[in-house]
Amino acid sequence: MGTNESSAGSKQWEDVFLPLYEERQRFGLLLQLPLWTGIVVFGAVLLFLQLKGTLSGAFSGLLWLGWVFMAAMDGLIASGGMQTRVRKEGIEILCLPLRCLRRQIAWEEIERIYARTYSPILEYGGWGIRLGRSGTAYNIRGNQGIQLELKNGKRLLIGTQQPQEFLEAVRSAAPGKL
Repeated sequence: MGTNESSAGSKQWEDVFLPLYEERQRFGLLLQLPLWTGIVVFGAVLLFLQLKGTLSGAFSGLLWLGWVFMAAMDGLIASGGMQTRVRKEGIEILCLPLRCLRRQIAWEEIERIYARTYSPILEYGGWGIRLGRSGTAYNIRGNQGIQLELKNGKRLLIGTQQPQEFLEAVRSAAPGKL
């Protein structure tokens, strides 16, 4: 196989598998700190009551089971985040660590794309996957986003910490959408 064939094969592989843009956002310390503080305080109170003899039997086991469940959920939230990719085919949003929460939007579905500043609390009621008066939002932190106006009339906002880099990738993949 010659150098040109190898280079062409590599380019095809990159076109199929490598995104033009990728951003991973995580929940900030301001969210994680109260979650972990709550787990530690609840566990300490349970331990204190158990050692004092106030808790016993099935009720104690049920409370400890609740504590384990809360700790697991908090760990899931704290380790989570959002990954956004711009590809030749469209835009992909993954909610981490549950990759089953995935949304793909093909370029053909999108009427218009632009960057904007938004109010997460006033427009969407907070951060996360939210439905609000301005449409659906996928946001983890901050107030910068990429607004998608879909051909079906729906609006979708993707939070980003790098709006210009995101738009540059869109410009490369689907220049007519900006």
